[in-house]
Amino acid sequence: MNQLDALKKMCDHYPGGRAAIALRLGKSDEVLRKELAGDPKFKMGAIDAAAISTMCIEAQSAHCNAYATSVASDCGGFVSLEVREMGKQDLRSEMAGMLKECSDAFGVLTESLADESISDNEMRRIEREIAEVFEKTQTVLRGARARNQAGRPALKAAA
Repeated sequence: MNQLDALKKMCDHYPGGRAAIALRLGKSDEVLRKELAGDPKFKMGAIDAAAISTMCIEAQSAHCNAYATSVASDCGGFVSLEVREMGKQDLRSEMAGMLKECSDAFGVLTESLADESISDNEMRRIEREIAEVFEKTQTVLRGARARNQAGRPALKAAA
């Protein structure tokens, strides 16, 4: 998933949607839509992208770390997310979801390589599927860390 796709996804899941973010950025919803769509006449600046990311992280909206993960991924890394309370969670089903995302990514890559080349559209699909693997992996890791923290005797006594 590229940075603009990540920002679009984040805006879609922000309380109030893209219109609320546009208002907070001091621009019209239509201008923000064009920036997020990659219109060559409208450029998304680094400061606005960081502001969108900050707003989504503060609101703890779904996919709030997508932009940071996308940037880190392009640089060869990933974002290590903090442990946060997720309520009752079955790590086994989350792990199964992670394996499904891995399978989806493998399928898209295999289809793309059928002709031994990867088009721009195929690359976008591959990036989107790999980003979903990262997201699900981080969910599993966050859940495992939360279970680990909850199982420590010192933490139970303090609670």
